Amino acid sequence: MDTRVYLFFNQYSEPIRSILIFFLTFNITSNPILNTIKLVLSSIAFIVNLFHTLVLSRKEMRSSSVNVLMIGLALSDMIYFSIEVTDIISNYFPKHTCTPPKSYSWIVFLSAKTVLYNIARRFSPWIGVIMAFTRLLVSSYPFNITIGKMVNPRFAVWTLSVIALLSILIESDYYVLQEIQGDVQWVPEGSCGFPKNYSQPVYVVQYYRWLIDDVQKYYVYTKTIFKYLPAVVLPLLTIGLVIVLRNIRKSRQKLQVSSEDSTYQTTRLVTIMTFCMVITEVSTGIFTLTAILTSAMAKMTAFSLIAGVLNEFFSLFYSLNSMAHCCITWLLSSQYRSCAKSLFPCFKLFEKKSKTVTTQKVISLVGMKFSGTVSDEFSTHEQQKRIGTRGDIVL
Repeated sequence: MDTRVYLFFNQYSEPIRSILIFFLTFNITSNPILNTIKLVLSSIAFIVNLFHTLVLSRKEMRSSSVNVLMIGLALSDMIYFSIEVTDIISNYFPKHTCTPPKSYSWIVFLSAKTVLYNIARRFSPWIGVIMAFTRLLVSSYPFNITIGKMVNPRFAVWTLSVIALLSILIESDYYVLQEIQGDVQWVPEGSCGFPKNYSQPVYVVQYYRWLIDDVQKYYVYTKTIFKYLPAVVLPLLTIGLVIVLRNIRKSRQKLQVSSEDSTYQTTRLVTIMTFCMVITEVSTGIFTLTAILTSAMAKMTAFSLIAGVLNEFFSLFYSLNSMAHCCITWLLSSQYRSCAKSLFPCFKLFEKKSKTVTTQKVISLVGMKFSGTVSDEFSTHEQQKRIGTRGDIVL
C-alpha cells in the first residue's frame, strides 16, 4: 500500500487508525472476489427474473394486481442486473495508456445508462411498498368497495406508471441540469502510433456552471430520501400485515374454518425478505449520506470508509432478494406452478421422476408389509395342517 495512505491516517489516534487501515486493506484485497461473486449472483438473478416474467405474463396470471406489480418488479430488476453485469465485465478489461478517451456519443449512452440504472434501483423498493400497503388495506377492509378496486390489474398499471414518472422526474438533473464538456485535450504518447500533433477532447458530464450549489444539494438530498425511504416504511407495513394476518387466522379458528399454513409461511418469508432489504437499503443509505456529509465535515471520512466497505457486502443481498421473489411465488401459488409447467414442460419430467420414486418407495413398503403378513398366515396354516383335529401330528 502507498505510504501516503498511512500518512493520511496519521490524523487518527489508535486504535481507530489501525481499524481504518484494516478496513481499507480488506476492501482492496477482497474487491476482486466480491466482484466475481456479484457477477455470478447478478447473472443468476437476471435469468431467474426472466423466467419469473415469462410465467407472470401468462394471461391467467395477469388477472391479479399483485402479479402485475411483480411483473414490473421483475422487469426493473432485469434492467438493473443487466447493467450491473455489463459494468462488472467491462472492469475486467485492462485500460491502456494508448486507448483514446470515450467519444461524445458514447458519453451520452453512458449517461442514459446511468439514469436507467438509478431508476431501476429506485423502482423495486417502491413496488414492494405498494404491494405491502395494498395487501394490508385489502386484508384489513375486505368489504370496502373502494379498497377492493386495488386488486384490479388496472390499479397496478397506474401505480407502476406513477412510480416510473416520479423516478424520471427525480433523475431529471442528469438530462436537464447537466452538460457534457470537453475542455481538456488528450494527447497520446509518441509510442502509441497516432499521427503527429494528434489530440482528442476528454468529455465529462458536469452540472451547468451557473447552477447554485444549493440546487445541486437539493437534488442529491431528494434522490437520497426517495431512494431509501422504503427502508423505513417497509418494516412498519410488514409489522401491520403480520398483525392483520394473525387476526384473520384467529377468526378462522373461532369459526372452525379450515385454513392452511400458507398464511404463516407467507408472513415469515415476507418478514425475512423485508429484513434483508432493510439491511441493504439502510447500509447503502448510510454510505450515501456520509459521502454527502464528508464534503462539509472532514471528520466523517473514517465513518464513510467503514460504511463503504460494509456496503460492498450488504449489496449482495439485493440479488438474493430478487431471486427470492420467484422462489416464494413458486412455493405458495399452485397457479404459478401450473403455468410454469405448461410453459416449460421440462418441469413435468422432474415431477414425474419424483412421483415415480415416491411410488416405488410406497410399493416397496407395502410389499414388505404384505410379504410379512402372508408369511405369518402361511406359517399358521402349515402348523394347522401338521396338527390333527385330535392333537395328532400329521406327517
